[in-house]
Amino acid sequence: MTRPGPPAGWLRRAGFASAVLACVALPALVAGGSIDLPAQPGELERLAAAYDGSIGSELARQFELAMLQPFPAEWPEEPTAKLRLLSAARLMQMLAIFALAALLYLATLLARGRLPALVTVVALALLPAVFDVGYVLRPETAAVMFALLGLLLLELMVHAVHQGHGRGHGHGRGRGPRRRAVVLMLLATSAALALGLAIGTLPTMGGVLLLPIALFMLATLQLTLRGLRVGMRRTVFAWPAHAITRRLWPVALAALLAPAAAVVCMLGSLTVSSDRVLGSAVGSGVLPAGAFGGAVVATFAALGALALVLRIGIPFGRRGRIGPGVVLLIYVATQLIYAFDTTDRFDPLPSAPAVAVLVGEGAFGLVAFVGWLAARSRRRG
Repeated sequence: MTRPGPPAGWLRRAGFASAVLACVALPALVAGGSIDLPAQPGELERLAAAYDGSIGSELARQFELAMLQPFPAEWPEEPTAKLRLLSAARLMQMLAIFALAALLYLATLLARGRLPALVTVVALALLPAVFDVGYVLRPETAAVMFALLGLLLLELMVHAVHQGHGRGHGHGRGRGPRRRAVVLMLLATSAALALGLAIGTLPTMGGVLLLPIALFMLATLQLTLRGLRVGMRRTVFAWPAHAITRRLWPVALAALLAPAAAVVCMLGSLTVSSDRVLGSAVGSGVLPAGAFGGAVVATFAALGALALVLRIGIPFGRRGRIGPGVVLLIYVATQLIYAFDTTDRFDPLPSAPAVAVLVGEGAFGLVAFVGWLAARSRRRG
């Protein structure tokens, strides 16, 4: 008599969970394969500056020192000892790369679904910021982690706004609305704090402030137009002021708190003027250096931009509902605009998640289109 095996559904779930874990860990594995390479220009200097407290940003200093495990009693003088210390710090940084990829996966999962999220983290592993110089120890890793955490919290906030509105507001003698207001306030405050920590770690990450501000401006425009349509169909006194306020105040709170959190974090973290805390020069670009690789990535990114506009932008224009997908689209647009408009950002890592979203969306759309053509040809045959 044979013992029955595990259910097929359990096996499928376990297999998919393993695939998710492998894809999320891929950027860290790819970057970790080069931790034994020689130090990049400025890498040892940043580590030494963090050790003696002259790096300029206390948050960046704490991140660099957290990678030094075990922590040395004094900074070594021998070059070999410095390289051993740097290799150990690089190995610890792979945990930060893993956390960065996990946050990007969760943000894309909430906005686009499982398969696009998996393709996005794989695309992140293949971009030069991770594939070529992902092993380099630099404060941009911590700053991008905080920025992606803020993105995820903003997506959860707008998702909770529509979920709470759809379920009504009269449950439990007001306990439901109060609980919802507390949750939304915590999400908005946490998102603003995460974005502020990103800027406090590295002031060149200031472009992340465009995300809540642009989201607030878009929500204000969308809700104002919807209110005007309602008022024109009925009367002026039918202006849905309460409904507009209920949807708008969490976004407005995040947009107001984010600059304040950035100022507080910069005042508490920076020991020098912000213009003296520059990005790390790692000798890599946003796109692959080769002509063929750069053309392929640029093509997929262009396809992904078109797909995001078609799948998120156009439905938003019709239905006028701000969801996690709209937040992700604003993040990609603001990060790319800020990356190309700023000349003192030497590291491609801050813009790599936005590019990975576009490349992943383009690759996923192309595979879906090829599958649709194949299925159509089989039906005709």
